[in-house]
Amino acid sequence: MTKNELRNEKGSTTLMMMGLLLGIILMGFVFFDMSSVLMERRISQTGSDAAAIAAAQEAEKSYQEVLEEETRVELTDLHERTEDYKEDWEESVGDDESSVSWGDAFDEWINNLEEEFDDRSMPASIVNYLKGANSGVDIDEAIKFLWDTDSLSNLVCDAVSSHTEEIREAAQHYADLNGIENDISIVFPVENGDEGFKVGVRTKSTINDSFLNSVNTEQLKVPAHAIVNIQQPEGMNIICD
Repeated sequence: MTKNELRNEKGSTTLMMMGLLLGIILMGFVFFDMSSVLMERRISQTGSDAAAIAAAQEAEKSYQEVLEEETRVELTDLHERTEDYKEDWEESVGDDESSVSWGDAFDEWINNLEEEFDDRSMPASIVNYLKGANSGVDIDEAIKFLWDTDSLSNLVCDAVSSHTEEIREAAQHYADLNGIENDISIVFPVENGDEGFKVGVRTKSTINDSFLNSVNTEQLKVPAHAIVNIQQPEGMNIICD
């Protein structure tokens, strides 16, 4: 084998080694880029999950405040009506000792109210409240008596819908803590074919140091979506259309 042949073979080997080295470097860039995408996707999903949980908690807080206030208004109205009924009874009875006692008249009044509320049985705590007792009213029992499922759903869903900005801010706070700095969007009501009282959150995380991104000269967006159940009033099934 001549010296020229040896030089040519050595040169070919060198070129092959350089080609392999460049290929390995290129594969390293691609692998690093894909790892960045997968890591960013995981971060985006974690942030979306945290934001959705925060959104559900804020949604529960918002409707509870409205529901408690509406319950107080309804109970106050019932109490005032009961007082008016008692005054009418006192005027009609006068000094007639043979007339119906207030206890019997009160029982009849409660029966009339139960008929007014679709024959739902009035809880003892409300009965005692209307009698003038100092004991408190069980809020969960009061809600079940004052509203049927459809009426309660409308009230609760409207309360949540009217507080979507507060819900979004709460969700954004926890998204920020988990590295999702882009604006998020709230999905309510959630229309996914499943019955339930839920809120959804959509997020997008930006990969700024991606090799593929530098090649394409565009920011790479990694979306994520999470849906979480909102705590419902005890014993009630809330459905938002």
